[in-house]
Amino acid sequence: TWSYLKTTLKTQKSIEQKTDIQQNGISILSRLTDDITQVFIIDSYQKLTLFKGDQEELTFTSLSHDSPDPNGHESEEAKITYALDSDPDAKNTSTKVLTRKEVPYFTPINEKDDAYKPMIVAHGVKDLQFSYSSDGLKYVNDWDTTSGDHPNKLPLLVKISFTISDDNDREE
Repeated sequence: TWSYLKTTLKTQKSIEQKTDIQQNGISILSRLTDDITQVFIIDSYQKLTLFKGDQEELTFTSLSHDSPDPNGHESEEAKITYALDSDPDAKNTSTKVLTRKEVPYFTPINEKDDAYKPMIVAHGVKDLQFSYSSDGLKYVNDWDTTSGDHPNKLPLLVKISFTISDDNDREE
């Protein structure tokens, strides 16, 4: 009976740890999806909006800004950046934190960007990669609506791949 109970408890703990990792992954994906689905581009020579991404960082204008003051008169527009950064609290140096920097009232001149600090979305991220597609078939590693091959055009799809781990180095 003791052996059976010990095996059951070990299995339960393993399942709980895996579930925690998966919940963290779902939370990351949900946050990214909420922001990316609110992306917009204004076709203008003034470059009022943007969508600029490479494999490791993504910056875009979005209508997902939530005012901290419910009675405040703030726009929903913001410039948002997702990136990986080192985790000062991590025991394992191979894990990083996913950060989200939001700058409300986007302006083309990045004068206000330094006033806003990135917030940690998730700990334990080992890898994060973005890729972009205009047709759903072929993906590229870079996308820039302000210049290059995609002026004022959003990608049809953004593929997000990431690996997260827990304190015991279990990965999903």
